[in-house]
Amino acid sequence: MQVITALLGLGMGLLLFAGDLTYMQAGIAPAEGNAAAVHYASIKEMAFDIVPRDLVEPFKGDKILQVMFLAIFFGLILNKMGDKAKGAVECIDFVFRFVIVTLKVIVKAIPLVVFLSMASLLASTGLESIVTFSGLFGGLVMGVAVVWVVGAMTILLFGRISPLSMTRKIMGLSPLVFTVSSSHARLPFVLKFCADKLGVDAKLAAFSIPVGVQLNKAGNCIFFSLVTLMLMRVYDISMSGSLFLTLWVSVCIMAIAKPPIPCGGIICIAYLFTVVGVPAEAISVILCVEPIAAMFNGVCNESANIATTFILAKKTNMLDKEKYFA
Repeated sequence: MQVITALLGLGMGLLLFAGDLTYMQAGIAPAEGNAAAVHYASIKEMAFDIVPRDLVEPFKGDKILQVMFLAIFFGLILNKMGDKAKGAVECIDFVFRFVIVTLKVIVKAIPLVVFLSMASLLASTGLESIVTFSGLFGGLVMGVAVVWVVGAMTILLFGRISPLSMTRKIMGLSPLVFTVSSSHARLPFVLKFCADKLGVDAKLAAFSIPVGVQLNKAGNCIFFSLVTLMLMRVYDISMSGSLFLTLWVSVCIMAIAKPPIPCGGIICIAYLFTVVGVPAEAISVILCVEPIAAMFNGVCNESANIATTFILAKKTNMLDKEKYFA
């Protein structure tokens, strides 16, 4: 579903941000040196670029895919070593927990940063920028509808069952999902919803939903697509066929790679900016909208996750149809 929603998100971005947005550059503080675009002649070349030339290069630049490659590679090595790697695992666990606690302290300052960023942008560009952000939020609303439609079509195609009851019930759950930003905090409500409202076997939901939280990121695909295309218009960067394909694949990968922390999407968007040639300082614009966009992303992600779990339940005969149609 992510591949489809990423493609549709890019399509919406091309339609919504077709005009001249270069005036917004006045609200972005310039920095010395701009990020260079990453050009790939093919997907094969992009795949080979994921493998770093050395162990230092990925950490001194913005090669997020290379960092992911090293994380997976060394993770497999540590797993193969078993108990012999216990000391290294404990050290990594300590660093991870230290970083999480540090980020929680930093997150407390995010509302102030967002306010200052928005105030600076409005002071530099005037109320005209509000129209652009309205288009972005309109795209996010459209994205929710797109995920619902794609989910309904997927259920109809693979589940061979009417998706109308599913769509209606997900719409009823959406206000709760929208107001709870943490996927972990939403988990008990989503599990109860799947079992009580959709008739999905509780044990299957308890397995599928947590896994889907990490993999079903349809909302991230749409948001990343929209903001990247919006900033491309701000810097008047043209879209070629090869760049579109590269961006499509990159959006799908970054959607899954998004860290489960507040404003974690900023890290992924920064990488996407380097892919299309948008300067890194443009991230200041996204800080204004990321917390609100995360609410729409949550609705999309949970909707896709629930739809996938429902299809799995239907395929494995672990669905109570009486509850579903009730």
